[in-house]
Amino acid sequence: MKKLILFAILLLAVPVVFSKETGQEEDVISLGSVSCEDYEKKRIDYNQKTWFWFWGIAYRFENTNENLSKNELNEILAPVEGNVSLIKKSDFWDRFTIGLLSFCLASGVVCAFSDTYSPVQFVTGSMSLLSLVSLNFTNIASETYRMHAVDNYNLYLTE
Repeated sequence: MKKLILFAILLLAVPVVFSKETGQEEDVISLGSVSCEDYEKKRIDYNQKTWFWFWGIAYRFENTNENLSKNELNEILAPVEGNVSLIKKSDFWDRFTIGLLSFCLASGVVCAFSDTYSPVQFVTGSMSLLSLVSLNFTNIASETYRMHAVDNYNLYLTE
């Protein structure tokens, strides 16, 4: 049982360590040298994508079919005033979602290997389901901040 709890803790810590090792905190700040003139003056549209009951947003320039990656989108949005903080908030909620997903998987593993009808199984199973439900809310928070940054960019183009 101690090994399973240790496994759950390690699985929960992986996204935090990985994001710090790759330097994701500095990615948005280092984009300050990119100017909006480097990109075409096209508005960015977003469309909703759904997977079962989870949803996400696909971003692309208007009148194109190719979706922008998250890094490309951040490079385009960062030079507009006020968007850096919105991108940071969106990235925080993205990392929080990954942490919740890891916690859901870890507590599910602990629940699966615990004794049947034990308090440990009840608690870890409940925590796994709760984190699974919370995933959608953290994803909504992340996409809301990113959509607000896209709206700021589109307003910047019309000025």
